[in-house]
Amino acid sequence: MALTGGPCIQQSITLIIFLFLYFLYLFLGAIIFQHLESEREFYLRSQYEIYRSQFLTNYSCMDEKSLELYVQKLFIDYKNGIIPPGKTTMWTWDFLGSFFFCLATVTTIGYGNFTPNTVGGRFFCVIYSFIGIPLNMAVINCIGQNILLLVQRIAEIGYQRAIRMLTNVCALALGVLFFLLLPPLLFREIEGWTYDESFYFSYGTISTIGYGDFVIGRIPDNLYPL
Repeated sequence: MALTGGPCIQQSITLIIFLFLYFLYLFLGAIIFQHLESEREFYLRSQYEIYRSQFLTNYSCMDEKSLELYVQKLFIDYKNGIIPPGKTTMWTWDFLGSFFFCLATVTTIGYGNFTPNTVGGRFFCVIYSFIGIPLNMAVINCIGQNILLLVQRIAEIGYQRAIRMLTNVCALALGVLFFLLLPPLLFREIEGWTYDESFYFSYGTISTIGYGDFVIGRIPDNLYPL
């Protein structure tokens, strides 16, 4: 009787190798991020401690516990979309903000800068995302298929490998241009970010990572188009 364990053993070895590389990649990434970010975090923490100490000294009527409670309240309000002192021209749940939330939901970006706080809103969010996420995937797939078909038709005109390669490169260049290079210019003008911040936001959006550290409509006193 022939042994059939060979392919299974090979797949197991491949899985182990991939898992090792995966966790090694995560481990190395953690080391690099710690090296890049920890110094600034330490600086910001020390500046906060200095500011808190000066604040308590200047306003002796407020004790440390009251100050911490106030800071926690500010943090919760900001997470819920209320930006002190509340002068922003873009409301969290106006039509534009709601549309932005719907887009972040169906694209699975999930910035997390604001979320539904009512029972009805959360329940509807579950149903809405359950239908909207597959719909979004179908639309993206349809767009990709049409772009691929267009590239293939252009390539078939000359029946040459060079033309196919050129059309693929052009398609890639146009995609990078319209989705990564041009949007930061718009965000820079509207949000007042630098180009690198705008590019970082665009990439986080396109890749559906959605860290939430840069989101639109969060700058007080900024005049947003309605």
